[in-house]
Amino acid sequence: MPANPRFASFSDDELVAAAEKGDREAIVEFLRRNWTEFRRLAESRVSASGHLSHGLEDLLSTTARQVIAMVTGGRFHAQGAGPARGLVKTVLQRAIARTFRLQLRERRKLLHRAQGMPVTAAANHPRVPDAVASRYELLTNFIRTLPERDYRTMVMRLDRSSFRNIGASLGCTEEAARQRWKVLRDRLTQLLSEEPGPGADGAPSSLGLS
Repeated sequence: MPANPRFASFSDDELVAAAEKGDREAIVEFLRRNWTEFRRLAESRVSASGHLSHGLEDLLSTTARQVIAMVTGGRFHAQGAGPARGLVKTVLQRAIARTFRLQLRERRKLLHRAQGMPVTAAANHPRVPDAVASRYELLTNFIRTLPERDYRTMVMRLDRSSFRNIGASLGCTEEAARQRWKVLRDRLTQLLSEEPGPGADGAPSSLGLS
């Protein structure tokens, strides 16, 4: 983002003062000047907590939109550049935490669809046979370690999305999405085939991956 020549002589404190009066362009310039600092914070938080199903740029863009909305809505009160940076960082960390919570719910739903049983029962129920619990653990670990694009492919395919739609979401061709899914499906099938499958206990023996 290029610098705004209107604010060439403004300090960060002066930009914040203008933003407190509702100047949208002033807060945009403040965010631009401090973008590297905010990006580093986001990278460190994501790195410490594990990968996200949403991109880093999406988190930063969401944060910027929320801060700008605070300015235009008369809700931006910082009293100086230091507090303003702290405010932006708070908004960013809340966005990251919210995204992690959403991702956790998505992954629980994914496990439920793939395994065909309630997550709590598979993980904790004393009557669940050891073979079923073992398959659940393998599946959980597999999904937790998926890179973002593979995770998104699996979620969308288990939701019965077409390869055309998956490709559009990933920014690749329909055939590339199909091949990505095939690799994931084969890896997971191979992983689970190495474990004893559920039998007469009534638990599902198929993941229904197609």
